[in-house]
Amino acid sequence: MAKKKNKHSPAYLHLQRHFRSYKKSVITLSQNSSFSRPVEMRLSNQLGAIECLYWQALGNGEQLLAQGIRRFIEKAKAHFNIAGL
Repeated sequence: MAKKKNKHSPAYLHLQRHFRSYKKSVITLSQNSSFSRPVEMRLSNQLGAIECLYWQALGNGEQLLAQGIRRFIEKAKAHFNIAGL
């Protein structure tokens, strides 16, 4: 049986790996029971990094990945009541 070729570009895989890492970090921070100032700062830092990944995915022509990232950003903003980010 022939090995299945990967359909995704190296840029897609690279961005996807970073997105999964940041997403996991945001979920871990959101489960923290005490939202202290340092936790809020780390959370906003992670969401900002995810926002950058969104624009990089769009710039590299990876619309499906960008849509998934955008959906996550919108859900995170709604969950944390973030309006201006």
